[in-house]
Amino acid sequence: MLGGDHALRTIKGELELHKFCEELRLAPLTKEDVAKYLAMRLSSRAGEGSLGELSAAIHERTEGNPLFVVNVVDYLVEQGSLLDARKIEAPRNILQMIERNLERLTPDEQTVLEAASVAGGEFSAAAIAAALGHPVSEIEACCTRLSRRERFVNKQGSTTWPDRPVTATFRFHHALYQDVIYDRIPDNHRIELHRRIAEREETAYGERVAEIAAELAHHYSRSNKAEKAVEYLGRDAQRAVSRSAFAEALTRARDSRLFLRWRRPPSAATGNSTCLAPWSARQRLSKDGARHRRHRAMSECVISHANRVMTTN
Repeated sequence: MLGGDHALRTIKGELELHKFCEELRLAPLTKEDVAKYLAMRLSSRAGEGSLGELSAAIHERTEGNPLFVVNVVDYLVEQGSLLDARKIEAPRNILQMIERNLERLTPDEQTVLEAASVAGGEFSAAAIAAALGHPVSEIEACCTRLSRRERFVNKQGSTTWPDRPVTATFRFHHALYQDVIYDRIPDNHRIELHRRIAEREETAYGERVAEIAAELAHHYSRSNKAEKAVEYLGRDAQRAVSRSAFAEALTRARDSRLFLRWRRPPSAATGNSTCLAPWSARQRLSKDGARHRRHRAMSECVISHANRVMTTN
């Protein structure tokens, strides 16, 4: 990845202009491509079964990026952990390359990308605007410039929020870019960004908030809002049950129980007879009282219901 002011980029542009060179873009490698590459490099080191498992793990970690595939394999060879798929991690030279290219951006561009890494691998300009308190048009302009220069993100299309017109959407070129940028954000600032995005999206969707329950659960869990995280994990579990996605409902309900353990145990036990009733504002007494017990009861009931259905099918 060359910086916009890199001498080689200027030379390449001149050569292309006069038709003296042509840029060949490598498409992402498939699982089969990675397996063939491993077979060529490492045929004497392991059996076909071992290489098959390793190639699948490498492809998942690198998303088929050719540069990353080669560097990951080199790193595993150097570390002597070639056949242990559990030890696959980003090589230091790749992380350093990403950091160097990030430092070449302006401070404003870095700030936008940091907020984007909090919003997710694919994100809307409206979410970033909410996190930073900037106009959406300003965020769209910044991300569009980065996309045109092929810097970290590319433009995906557009989306709409219930309370605002169309907003542009973008996507990180690779999960590693998002990970590196996310990890450099100070913890307290990262928590605040998650909170701002969650609260803005919650307001934007209003009565349709259940449509983004999983996303809100993620942001609230990362902003230390356990009560809110449990609420939206519960809503997402209910939606999964309604469309017979019981395995998904089970996962969401179990996640909600983990969050409940962070809270003070309820003073009195409660049954689960009302856990699948419509979510409403009834019995709003206190965050750690009736509301807390209702969340626990609902998650228990969803787990029981999902287990029962999956067992009988």
